[in-house]
Amino acid sequence: MRIYRVTDREGRGPKESGLMFTYMAGVVEAESQGLETPMDEAEMLAHPGYASRFDGLGAKLHPDRRFGCEELGDLRRWFPSPAGCRAMTADGAIISTFEVPESCVIVGRHRVLFILRAARLINTRPALVTNMVTPALNWGPAGGVPIALL
Repeated sequence: MRIYRVTDREGRGPKESGLMFTYMAGVVEAESQGLETPMDEAEMLAHPGYASRFDGLGAKLHPDRRFGCEELGDLRRWFPSPAGCRAMTADGAIISTFEVPESCVIVGRHRVLFILRAARLINTRPALVTNMVTPALNWGPAGGVPIALL
């Protein structure tokens, strides 16, 4: 099974590496400059970060397990801001693609949990490629938040 994960060059995820803070700083700066529109309440509730709080995967977290996404579209939904993705890339973020045996993956609605030692890294690419926006990949209640293309 193919798994996609935002990491730094040492393989640490967005929270462990601080890239999540970098992403949010990029979002806030873009919003304050009027380059991006802040999410409204309905869009925030539709974001996978909110919805995944109830998927039960957090309770299965273990030092050898990591979060990722089964599809690039899900990864884009976690990081919808082009400005945030550019900021993360400038700070060293990459998209790591892993091949993982299905028996080592727990699938949730918007994310997966996988055993890192069973995963084989097959490629990496700069997270910057997520800054191309298309209305064809919208999500949210009214489809009003643009999704970055990979």
